[in-house]
Amino acid sequence: MQHELPEDWLTIGNPWEFQRPDVTYMVGFGGSVTTKQTAPGQHAYVWVPGETLLAAAYDTPVVGGDTDGSPQMRHANTLRLWSARAASPLHLDDFNKGDHVGAMRERVRTEAVSRVLYPGDGSDAGQELRLRQEFFFASASLQDLISRHLHLFGTLLNLHEKVAIQLNDTHPAIAIAEMMRLLMDVHGIAWDTAWQITVASFSYTNHTLLPEALETWPVQLVERLLPRHMQIIYLLNGHHLERVRREALANDGLLANVSLIDESHGLIDRTFAKAFREIAFRALKDFVDRPKDHRPGKDLMRSSRPMADALRRLHE
Repeated sequence: MQHELPEDWLTIGNPWEFQRPDVTYMVGFGGSVTTKQTAPGQHAYVWVPGETLLAAAYDTPVVGGDTDGSPQMRHANTLRLWSARAASPLHLDDFNKGDHVGAMRERVRTEAVSRVLYPGDGSDAGQELRLRQEFFFASASLQDLISRHLHLFGTLLNLHEKVAIQLNDTHPAIAIAEMMRLLMDVHGIAWDTAWQITVASFSYTNHTLLPEALETWPVQLVERLLPRHMQIIYLLNGHHLERVRREALANDGLLANVSLIDESHGLIDRTFAKAFREIAFRALKDFVDRPKDHRPGKDLMRSSRPMADALRRLHE
């Protein structure tokens, strides 16, 4: 029988890693969503998290060769990783009252988010930690990307022309909703424009179309941990299904199959994988049914299509 043991590889430090104490971002969970008036007849949503974590940046240089074929190492990219920190690492009042363990409870809970990558999600607590971890990494990375882009260009309207965000399978899927939240709620960009930027910025690698890859989150869990993102997902799903209804072959069975929300079990598909899977099979069937002289030259099985663009295909 195989037993997993923790790999404590950072115990003696990492000589190739550089902490960036000046690069930190706040990542929220829970709380509530309110509205505020931004102009006569216009309102904006405001997410007020009930819990806030600090994302601390650590950089690792990835050295490469020169572009002219020279073996000299003249260029380096940066791999930026994140560590979760508690906003208040020690509750001094509890510590002074003798509750030495309880005073550290928040710090332990927070650091668990980045302590073990891909924690087991076989239990309710494990599933919650998995979602917290995936959102923590996605949110910190997107906030950092947007901050650096604004520093260089001063606008987010050209974000999709300057960056490429690759979602590697299901784990960072919540980044779609987080990007929409950041663009709309934080930077004041309208829904349609924010969606266009998101569609053009993201690409998605799907490693399998088999049913076991269709991971799900309980709706109640997402509503509790990420209430604003749940609102955005509901709205995305509404637009998505409305477009599907307009198709000649759309019926209740198809709508249920491609919905991002499983109404019968109260589940939400991670990465919108169900819709992607339906699109992929339909596209492949369409490819096979066409006469050979009318088939597109691109290999459908090897091409990597943006996940958001895949959803948009059903919208249009």
